[in-house]
Amino acid sequence: MASYLEQRFPHVVSRLTSLWSDPPQAAGYLDGLLFKERERVERRGFDLDAWRELVFLDRLLSIEKPADEWQDA
Repeated sequence: MASYLEQRFPHVVSRLTSLWSDPPQAAGYLDGLLFKERERVERRGFDLDAWRELVFLDRLLSIEKPADEWQDA
């Protein structure tokens, strides 16, 4: 069963999947999606279901590979 993000935003999932093994890059991408992209007026932003999945993935990444361990990656 595909997640909401996979169904609605496959390009986001594809990019995140390719970055996941590089935690600083993945975290930067998530940060851009969750926070910095709001500054771009032409974007509508994500709906609540997508936002929740992105926040979950951001938290999962921080648990799986905390920022203080990035230099060891």
